[in-house]
Amino acid sequence: MFNLIFNSDINLEIRAKIKRYFEKYKPFFKRYFPEMNNVDIYFAHEKKPSIIGKENELLMGVGYLVDNCAEIQIYDDNFTEADFVWLIFHELNHVYRGFYERDLWLMANIIPEGLALGFEKQIRKEINIQWKDRSLYFNKNEKAMILKRLTEAIDICENKKDYDYNAWLYNFNGENPDFPHNLGYKIGDFLVGEYCKSHKIKPIEAVRIPTMEFIKFAKKEILKCEK
Repeated sequence: MFNLIFNSDINLEIRAKIKRYFEKYKPFFKRYFPEMNNVDIYFAHEKKPSIIGKENELLMGVGYLVDNCAEIQIYDDNFTEADFVWLIFHELNHVYRGFYERDLWLMANIIPEGLALGFEKQIRKEINIQWKDRSLYFNKNEKAMILKRLTEAIDICENKKDYDYNAWLYNFNGENPDFPHNLGYKIGDFLVGEYCKSHKIKPIEAVRIPTMEFIKFAKKEILKCEK
């Protein structure tokens, strides 16, 4: 199912730890990703960026929407089982989606992140392994701000406006002083959550729904700007 590829700086103890987790969660991988096969997952040590320290994250990753692979950066070998679970299921959710709608600009980046965050929370409940809510998750106290920025994000998408990717998705260097960190993630988490609640489905069931369907839903059911 997976090809685990370790950089030479990953020692045997850490390799064994990772392999043990993959074996333990193999039944869940098969349950949630039944058609997934031959995915390359690369592991390497990286120096932790200073901004990441605000969440004390010991791992970070990139799951590719079109290349059937993922990269996991290890910042600290003392990562926990919970660290492994939220990250690997998040990145594999991207891989499982399997397509990138480049023509939809900003929203094509926001929706996959929302799907992966929603899936993290689904996994936390169904596998019964716990971690604190991450700062990327939508907070109901942010709803007014999120609605405003969702409207702007859809406008950018529909009218092909220029935008600062780093400001919308991360804003770690204060590219836009009016944005919180991880704004795009929060918008995606909110929109996917509302869509799943309205359609009575779980986030994993929404993983292959095209971005445009979420945009249409947002305009009609959330922003009330379309009949």
